[in-house]
Amino acid sequence: MANAQELLKDIEKKMNNWDERSQFKMKGVGNLSFSDMESIKLYAQEYLRQGNINNLMTPLGGVGEVLFKYGIKKSFF
Repeated sequence: MANAQELLKDIEKKMNNWDERSQFKMKGVGNLSFSDMESIKLYAQEYLRQGNINNLMTPLGGVGEVLFKYGIKKSFF
């Protein structure tokens, strides 16, 4: 759960410093759009609420990479 809270803090920092033209980069994953950041935020919030993201679509592309690096992934139990 701490990893999801850390992710939300990192997203908030990045979005507060955004200049409305540039792309975002998190944990080495670049070329993330504002929409990608909102999606990552949604997954992190769901992880905090449910303890997993099993009821959401499997995250793809950069969104999935960032979530994986923060330890947020679907569990298949």
